[in-house]
Amino acid sequence: MVPKFLQQIAAGGPVTVTHPDVTRYFLGMAEAVELLILAASLDGPGGIFVSDLGEPVRILDLAHQLIDNVGAKRKNEIPIVITGLRPGDKMSEEFLSNRETVAETNGARLRLVNTPQPPNEKFDAVMAELQDAVDRRDVTDLLDRLLRLVPEYRPTETILALRQNAASHPV
Repeated sequence: MVPKFLQQIAAGGPVTVTHPDVTRYFLGMAEAVELLILAASLDGPGGIFVSDLGEPVRILDLAHQLIDNVGAKRKNEIPIVITGLRPGDKMSEEFLSNRETVAETNGARLRLVNTPQPPNEKFDAVMAELQDAVDRRDVTDLLDRLLRLVPEYRPTETILALRQNAASHPV
């Protein structure tokens, strides 16, 4: 995002932001490498780790700050355009679902994500049901099953329209 904004600023603008209230977390390369090395050094079976990334940054504020950094002379010449959220865009990042928990590790900056796992037999049965819906090309059934399997999944408008169209015109 920062390189894209800098490219847009160098071109004289506009700087494009999807929504004035969108926030994101940022992690520098050195910090990211340090966290990877820390995760690799932890004892135990491994897994998915999350780190406390501090406070998220409002993207509109980042755009203003980068424009301000080019100097007072040009900052009033570079417009910011709000383009609107695209399908699948989120206002903020989510690292955990409401079904997941975190556990402390011996690496103080990392926490291990615990995701509930179904028993193997149930998982295999659900996968077979999904495959059956795919084989039958039944988009409605496939999406219904997927939503039950992953309740936090929010389909895009495109997927919902495809589902509606499939329900109206069964194969």
